[in-house]
Amino acid sequence: MTDDQVLARAEGLARRLCQKGVRDNQLNLALVHLKRGRDLSATLKLLVALPGTPMALRANHTQGQLRELQRLVAEEVKTVRAWQDAVAILGWARRLMPSFREETEAYGAGPAGGGGRHRPDHGWRGWR
Repeated sequence: MTDDQVLARAEGLARRLCQKGVRDNQLNLALVHLKRGRDLSATLKLLVALPGTPMALRANHTQGQLRELQRLVAEEVKTVRAWQDAVAILGWARRLMPSFREETEAYGAGPAGGGGRHRPDHGWRGWR
């Protein structure tokens, strides 16, 4: 897969993830799992299982975001043969998400992910 193909797919994935409200750290789960395990099918199985985890069950919007993450990542990598190409696509998508999130918020879609910890009117609330 050429660099242009990787970047084009990553850009499309990042844009769709932001539109669906998926957060960067949720994509990071898949990216780190894939980089460590080097097994694309195992990562896709993880993404299927994530919405049923206790972490996701605590917040309803998280379940929906994880389902969208699974669906969109699976769509994007279904034709990818090498795990390295999948890592490149997910890695670039992760890097591009902040710029697309700002673009999405600028056009009135509201903060991606239902608000998160950063609220433009109150600033950064910090970690608890």
